[in-house]
Amino acid sequence: MKKTKIKRIDSLDWLRGLMAMSVMIYHLISWNNVYQDSSNLMSRLAIGGVSIFFILSGLCISIVYKDFELKSRTYIQFYLTRIFRIWPLLWGVTFLLILLQFLNNGKITYSFKDIILNISTLFGFVKPSGTFITGAWSIGNEMVYYAFTPFIIYLYKCRLYLGNIFFLITLCISLYFAFFILDNHQNLDKQWDQYIHPLNNFCLFVLGVAIYFNFNKIEINSKINLTLLVTSLILFIYLPFKGDQMFLVSGIGRIVFIILYFVIVLCFYKMKIHLPFYLNRLFYTIGLVTFGIYMLHPIVKGYTTFFIKLWFNSYNINHSHPLIIVFVCILTILISILSYFYFEIRIIQIGKKITAKYF
Repeated sequence: MKKTKIKRIDSLDWLRGLMAMSVMIYHLISWNNVYQDSSNLMSRLAIGGVSIFFILSGLCISIVYKDFELKSRTYIQFYLTRIFRIWPLLWGVTFLLILLQFLNNGKITYSFKDIILNISTLFGFVKPSGTFITGAWSIGNEMVYYAFTPFIIYLYKCRLYLGNIFFLITLCISLYFAFFILDNHQNLDKQWDQYIHPLNNFCLFVLGVAIYFNFNKIEINSKINLTLLVTSLILFIYLPFKGDQMFLVSGIGRIVFIILYFVIVLCFYKMKIHLPFYLNRLFYTIGLVTFGIYMLHPIVKGYTTFFIKLWFNSYNINHSHPLIIVFVCILTILISILSYFYFEIRIIQIGKKITAKYF
């Protein structure tokens, strides 16, 4: 397998970082039992943030692995690389979550089977809702999509239209979920298992692959690109969808927002804006550590709450105070940076050496 060495696309890191921050802030707010209407920007960013993550994942994988060879050796090498990227932090978060439950309750209620499914990410294949880590359902989905990645890229390399036909098939499956499986007369939380089914969001990942193979050699005028981006963002914010978040992921809303996600990602991909050095460095760093931000913020919030209760010996403290939320956000970013540069990247390098040596 040839892994193309390329310069990171800064604008994609900016978008990835913004989405990670949005999801984190949404979770910290929603955990305080604040109802998030679909007209609310944070609700849209929560759904859109994860959806855009899927598209970015497919796009970035295609940029790096565009020269895939569909062979058993290269397939194993690719999947092992993904495992070394995802499992170590996932294992750490799982351990910290189990420890936190024991500290809070004096016992562990997670079954051995659930723990195995989580640390192996097999829950994505057999039980998407089987994770006990907040937001990890999307990681399970990603592992399923990685299983198909070599085949998808192979189709696009053979003939562009073959890859696009495959994308249309996945889009039709997603629309089947949107119009026939998901019911916008019921709340999203009551249909969560159906929504997070890997097939429902598969089209988003494949859309990322499609963006690369259809647009990688196409230049978009900067003014046109900026106009498209601003227009799509305005529509994303102000389109008149109201009610439960279900309206964002079912029916006509699903079609509208998939189109908006596509335009936003494409515009960031083709963006030619240069930020000041320090601002670019900040967004670049956050873009690097988004996986940590996404996985660690529930743990940071949990331990922050635990220690506040412990130190103040009180359960009546307002744990949803804005200062606590800001503290958790900042601490999560700092821990994510340390985790990436002193733990994750070293494991990634070990994985590269192992796969290079044996495959």
